Amino acid sequence: MSRSAGRVARLALVAFLCGGSIAWAGEMLSVTGPVRALANKSKTIALDQANKKALVLRFDDKTSFVNAAGTKDILPGENVSIDYQRDGDDLVATRITKMIPKLPEGVQEVPLKEMEALLERPAPDAVIIDARPVTKYASGHLPHAISIPLPTLELEGTKLLPAVKETPLIFYCGGVSCGLSHKSAQIAHSLGYLNVSVFTAGEPGWKKAEHYTIPSAAFLSDGNAVIIDLRDAKAVAAGHIPGAINVPLAQLEQWENRFPSTKSAQLVFYGTAEKDVEAAVSTARDWGYSNVTGFPGGIEEWRKAGFQLQGGSTPDRIVYRKKLGPNELGSNDFLKGLPAGTVLVDVRTPEEFKKERLPNAINIPTEQIAKRFAELPKGKPVVFYCNTGTRAEMAYDMVQGKEYAVKFLNANVEFKEDGSYKVSE
Repeated sequence: MSRSAGRVARLALVAFLCGGSIAWAGEMLSVTGPVRALANKSKTIALDQANKKALVLRFDDKTSFVNAAGTKDILPGENVSIDYQRDGDDLVATRITKMIPKLPEGVQEVPLKEMEALLERPAPDAVIIDARPVTKYASGHLPHAISIPLPTLELEGTKLLPAVKETPLIFYCGGVSCGLSHKSAQIAHSLGYLNVSVFTAGEPGWKKAEHYTIPSAAFLSDGNAVIIDLRDAKAVAAGHIPGAINVPLAQLEQWENRFPSTKSAQLVFYGTAEKDVEAAVSTARDWGYSNVTGFPGGIEEWRKAGFQLQGGSTPDRIVYRKKLGPNELGSNDFLKGLPAGTVLVDVRTPEEFKKERLPNAINIPTEQIAKRFAELPKGKPVVFYCNTGTRAEMAYDMVQGKEYAVKFLNANVEFKEDGSYKVSE
C-alpha cells in the first residue's frame, strides 16, 4: 500500500469511529445537532447525529462563538452548528454557533416578565403547551402547561387544540436554540389560530430565573427522584406519596449532608403551602443541586391523578439510586468489585491523571480515543471513568459497537489529599 493510500485508510477509520466524514488537514467542514455532552476540562463537545454515533470534537482558545459568550452559555440538548477541521487525528472546532431559530410569520414572542405575570395569575382561556417529548414534560414542566409534543401536533393538531380559533396559545420547549416550539407555533398558525406565541426562553430560561418546574404525578410514581414531604410528622403519617421522605421545612437545613452527593439528582419537594415548596427549592439550589423541582399540588394532586397514599412514617434516611443504562456502571456496581481482568481507563487529561487516579488505571484522554482505540484490549472488560461520568460517556460513544466490551462509570469520583478516593452517585 502506498504512503498516501495508507493515510487515506487511517483517516477513514478515524472518521468511521467518530461517526463523521473525512476531514483533510485545513479543509473546513461543518456539523449541526443537539449537544449530547460538553466537558470544559478536556475541552471536548459531543453532538448527537441522526442514525449515527455522537461526533466528538475538541475546542480551544482559538474557537470562536456565535450567539454565546462561550461553552458555559451552551447547555446539553441545545442545538449548535460547528465548523471544524482536522489537526492531526483530532477534529477541532473553529467556530461554534448556538442556533437560534426565527419566529414564524404571524407568531409573537412572550418575554419572561410577561410569562411570569401570566403564570402568577393564569388567564382562564390561555393554553400553555410544552412541545418537548413526553418524558421531558413528565420530569418537569412549567405550571399549568399541557403536553403536546411536536410530532403529535403534526399528526393530530386539530383534535388536540381548542375549537375556538381565538384562544391564546403559548408554546415553549428547551430554550432559545430549541425549534420545537417555533415549529409547533407555525403549525397552529397555519391551522387558523389567531393568537399564537412562543416563550422562547423555555424551560431552561424559566429555571434560570429561579422558578421551579413541576413533574407529573406519574413521574413521581415511576421516576428516578428524591421526593421530600415538608409537612409535620403527624400529617405525613396520615398519608403521604409512596417513597417520600419526611423532612419538615424547619429541619431542612439540618439535613443538608444527608442528601445525595450527586448534585444532578432530581429533588421533588411538596407540602401544604406553595411558599414552603418555594423555600425548600431555594435552599436546595443554594446547596448546589441543579435539578430541583416542586409538586405544589401535593397529596391532593397525587390523589386527583388516581394514585393512592401510603400511611405511617417514612424512612429516616435518603437513598438515591440513579437508573442506569445497560452500558453504565453506578457507584454500587463499581464498589462491589469489577470482574477479574477489568481494564480501567481514565479519560481525563494527562495533567489530571498525573495528579490523581484510580489504582492500576491507564490514561487515554477522551479527545485521544479516536486515534488510540487500538490500545484497548479485546476480550477483556473495559471501564471508562472521569470525575462525573460526562467525559467517560463521550469516550464510550466513540467506541460502542466495536469489538470491545466497554462500559462507563456514571458516577462521581472524588480524589482526596491522602490518595484515597470516593465513588458516589
